[in-house]
Amino acid sequence: MKKVKLLDELRNFFLETHMAGRHVVIIVDEAQHLKPGGRWKSCASCRASISQDRRIVTIVLMGQPSLDDVLDDPSLAQLRQRTRLTPSASDP
Repeated sequence: MKKVKLLDELRNFFLETHMAGRHVVIIVDEAQHLKPGGRWKSCASCRASISQDRRIVTIVLMGQPSLDDVLDDPSLAQLRQRTRLTPSASDP
């Protein structure tokens, strides 16, 4: 399946889910392994799915402390502005 078609189908799913009164949450574990560029742009595209100025998708990034370093990449500045880093309960 082509990437554009897949993203269109995801957006349609997000909108249908929103119209049914539900909210989509995408959890990305080990997000520190994603490299700036392709995959991050896909995440941003998914997150950009909005309906009447209301977010209909939440993306949760989980990873090691090095995720903070990945998010410092200048190409991810827009994502960084919308990110909250919260250490897990087991972190000192």
